[in-house]
Amino acid sequence: MGSLSTKQFSVRDLQGLSLWLKADSGVTLVGSNVTAWADQSENGFDVVPDLVSADITLASNVAKFNNKPAIYFQTTDEAGDVGLFNNNTFITKSLFIVYSLENVDNFEYSVAYENNGINAYTSYGDGNRAFGGYFNGFFDSDTLSTISTAYIRTVIADDDEDGNNPIDFFINGNADGSVNGDGFYNSRNEIVIGNGGARAAGPSPSINQPFQGYIAEIVAYDVVLTTPQRQQVEAYLNAKYAIYSPIKNNKISIKKTNAGVGKISLYKNST
Repeated sequence: MGSLSTKQFSVRDLQGLSLWLKADSGVTLVGSNVTAWADQSENGFDVVPDLVSADITLASNVAKFNNKPAIYFQTTDEAGDVGLFNNNTFITKSLFIVYSLENVDNFEYSVAYENNGINAYTSYGDGNRAFGGYFNGFFDSDTLSTISTAYIRTVIADDDEDGNNPIDFFINGNADGSVNGDGFYNSRNEIVIGNGGARAAGPSPSINQPFQGYIAEIVAYDVVLTTPQRQQVEAYLNAKYAIYSPIKNNKISIKKTNAGVGKISLYKNST
């Protein structure tokens, strides 16, 4: 008789997990204001604000994220000193973010890796709702972000910085452009969530590209994921947040044993 076993997929199952922030775990609050967001990757790359303020809050049961929580960044001040920071060296080559852009006002960065350049942004420049990156030049995906719309955005950047490597963008599991350029998710000396600019030496007036919107989850790897691996992470995120359909979150495989008895394995995504 065949046997049935189940296995939940976790982003930890893939080698190279460097950062995992999710709004349903590890968020420390004073009232509704965020004072820390703990890294779930076990690398300890927790992000914290320099100043606790009402500009970064936890929103519960956000309808566009399948009634899951999300961190809300709400400043519109271009000089706003708002963001969540960790001053450690990061190596990120595969980046996934579940977010919704709620306003466009000049420069607005959802995730920035800083080392002489901003490295991942959601929006830039007078209402251009682009998703892409910057390192010695701007790299954009094909699709602009629609205001108040939830997305799963993915960037896969190649290993080195010779200027001739593919940087691939994906939106809701579909290809959304590719450019050749530097592997701009390589080593950076800090990460900034919800803003951009240098912060490694403490408070800095260059923090002036605030993001206004929701971020529900960020997953980053220090390796270039294969297509099947990328799809696993995207399927996990989509099963959790129901961003797009169809949701293909289960995989069934049948393997014939030596005795000629079929073994069925059902793989499910964990949240």
